Amino acid sequence: MSDPLHVMTFNVRGPENPSPNSWAERRPIVLELLRAERPHVLGTQEGRYHHVRDLARELRADYDWIGIGRHGGSRSEFGAVFYDVHRLEPLAFDYVWLSSFPHMIGSRTWGNWRHPRMITWVRFKDVATDSEFVFLNTHWDHVSAVARRKSARAMRALLARRFADTAAIVVGDFNVGTDSEPFATMTAGGLLVDAGAATTTRTYNNWEAPVDGERIDWILASREFEVERARTLTWRRDDRCPSDHWPVQAWLTRR
Repeated sequence: MSDPLHVMTFNVRGPENPSPNSWAERRPIVLELLRAERPHVLGTQEGRYHHVRDLARELRADYDWIGIGRHGGSRSEFGAVFYDVHRLEPLAFDYVWLSSFPHMIGSRTWGNWRHPRMITWVRFKDVATDSEFVFLNTHWDHVSAVARRKSARAMRALLARRFADTAAIVVGDFNVGTDSEPFATMTAGGLLVDAGAATTTRTYNNWEAPVDGERIDWILASREFEVERARTLTWRRDDRCPSDHWPVQAWLTRR
């Protein structure tokens, strides 16, 4: 089909940094990037409420968003989903915590004692193709390998149990590379395909120029989608990075 779905995942950096990487200084750069790229659906990680609020206010003519703080309400990090209101219509959404108690807000039981981890999922109708898909956005733990392994199994189980007959896109900052057991779990049996398999840029940039290396930010798509192209976006404004992660993009068409 023509008119591919433009997907982006972007860790916008939540903790405050000193100049020149403060949010006040980065906000116009992030907005310039998003206005130039115009993804149809965007999963953000690490953004606190004020980050999400700022983006939502500035982009409100074309985007709406869904999300909740990982401690509930507006507290702590959001796994927000922004969507182009001219292209996508949300049909349902929910939040799942990556723990033994997935519907308990803020729960953490898998060794990720510092931060709860969660999924925001949204079922969309794509009005351009008259088709539906589910979009899952997540941010896995950066410390506990056990938590990451269990998160992969939990997400795969959610897809099998809740969305077995639905096209799916999974995005996020997974805090682990594509040569890992959690990645193998997510992609086993062709359940999901790595849209960025041909890209080589390290997605965590630490505010530095792009280099090749580990990709911890992924876009995964189910077999209902064909990957037209994908890239890690290494755009900078006057040598200043929009975040300490590069956004990852994919253009997907329905088979």
